[in-house]
Amino acid sequence: MGKFKKWTERDTKLFKTALTKTGQVIIQIQEIEGVEFDKRKVNIIEQLTKAGFYHQHEFEVMSVPNIIHLTYTPNKNYIVEKVAV
Repeated sequence: MGKFKKWTERDTKLFKTALTKTGQVIIQIQEIEGVEFDKRKVNIIEQLTKAGFYHQHEFEVMSVPNIIHLTYTPNKNYIVEKVAV
């Protein structure tokens, strides 16, 4: 999840790490007032396609509100993991 005004090589590295763990990645783009979601989405799809990945097969891109706090219940069927890239 991020604002992704620009998609960077670091973002691609994180994407590759996530993909190896799960087989599919949802990229969540936070809403920014005055910055179009569609332009950022197209940029991400283009960059990952150039890197050899397939939209709607290995990844999807979606818009989310400007989330600043996450709350979760432990011991469910998912893993929360911090990854250094």
